Amino acid sequence: MAKGIAMIISQILTAAATWAPWWSFPSLWNSLRALQWAAAISALVLTIGAVIEYWDKLKLLTLLICKWLWRKSTAFDRCVFNKLVFHSIGPILVVIGIAGDFIFEGRAFILEDRQEEQAQKIVGTLQDKADAVSREADELTTRLDGVKTEVGSVKMSAGQAQSEADAVHREADELNRQLATSKGELKAAEADASELKKSLAPRKDLPFIQGHGKSNIDEMKTFFGIKVILKFVPEYLTMKSAVQIEQRVTDAQWEVVSRIPDSSIWPGVRVYRHSAPSITPFGNADEQRSKGAAKALCDFLRSFDWDCDVSMGSRGPGLLNVPPNTLMVEVGLKPEPYFIPSWEKPIDPNKPIKQQIDERDRDFQKYFQQEFERHVPPN
Repeated sequence: MAKGIAMIISQILTAAATWAPWWSFPSLWNSLRALQWAAAISALVLTIGAVIEYWDKLKLLTLLICKWLWRKSTAFDRCVFNKLVFHSIGPILVVIGIAGDFIFEGRAFILEDRQEEQAQKIVGTLQDKADAVSREADELTTRLDGVKTEVGSVKMSAGQAQSEADAVHREADELNRQLATSKGELKAAEADASELKKSLAPRKDLPFIQGHGKSNIDEMKTFFGIKVILKFVPEYLTMKSAVQIEQRVTDAQWEVVSRIPDSSIWPGVRVYRHSAPSITPFGNADEQRSKGAAKALCDFLRSFDWDCDVSMGSRGPGLLNVPPNTLMVEVGLKPEPYFIPSWEKPIDPNKPIKQQIDERDRDFQKYFQQEFERHVPPN
């Protein structure tokens, strides 16, 4: 009973964090630390509820263990202990799992705070470097103006004036080169700071935009009736992203048939499409329709700078098997490419070729969709 109450309280807190930003206080709602404490308290409530729910069994197990340690247990006690352990393995695992979630989630919040502090230090260092380079550029510009003024005021003999003018021009060229170098360093520092801010920023919202008889989900609407299995990491920002995806696919007349929280999802958004049990030269109609819908969804997300990839579902039974007329969308945490070393970042030499293939495939999908709508009119 206590576990049920604790789970209901945790679900209420999660739903409030997801659906009710309009009634919360802005100072608390926009505070990462406050949200982290709220998540930790929710895990603690679940832990306490589980302990209270199974208190009788845990207390009896503790008593039997103490008697065994003190060498006072009888054969009957050991028989009772074995049966009780067999029937209580579920409650024990529940308590251990919830307590572990509370401990590791709290530790994750501590590490997030440390990374945020490090990021703030990096931003401050880059900004100081940019300011120093800007001041140096201003100083070099002033010196260049002074040199040009000096050239105009020099009135000496022809030979001496020419030699001095040549020297001044050489110095001016050197200053110009230094100025160009400083501007390049300043531009690189600003680009680095911009990339860091972009990496740390949350995903952009997915608004529904329409006007002049068109909208930004018209390509998705051509695949009306597609069913969506929505999987997401049970974390506030990813749940917010999953809610926005659900809103947009619903606007496109798609149907979300299930919502599954999954902590093992990798960062980014991955869309799995249907794959027929057997391979055909051009794929069957269900494969082509699922492939076109997956591409339309990823193109929509990429238009708002979301990281999205399309993958094939498994052809046989398994976790990645996607039924016909269905997509499985996995929503993970937002990738942070700034913190990935350059030698670990993927390099795709075939990107131009893939773009050409995607364009041809898009034209084929439009033709296939037109033929499909002509032969199978919507209900």
